[in-house]
Amino acid sequence: MSVINTKYDLPPKDSRCAVCGGPLQFPFLCWDQAGSGSDLCICGECCHRIKDGLMADMIQIAAILDMRKLRQLSDHHSVTLVRRKYEELEAEGEKREQDEIAAASTIPRLTPRGNR
Repeated sequence: MSVINTKYDLPPKDSRCAVCGGPLQFPFLCWDQAGSGSDLCICGECCHRIKDGLMADMIQIAAILDMRKLRQLSDHHSVTLVRRKYEELEAEGEKREQDEIAAASTIPRLTPRGNR
């Protein structure tokens, strides 16, 4: 991956931003996909706009693949990660706890009998 800052950094000819389709203006990102000759270029404005989501998505995909390799699963597609907000997880945990309390209160209690 390269950040192209000037015309002397050899940007690819006639490339456009892969996100917005607009012209590339310095600075922009240009990534040669493993020497394939097919460049992926993203203009500076799009880089700025998508940086958090793109990086988070790439990290999530890498983590899923790493987990699948560690597990060596025959059905490796059954393992995944889902990003959720902390508040959602807290609310889900609280509801599960309340459900468990409600279920426990419906179980009849056995009281020990005194000695006869």
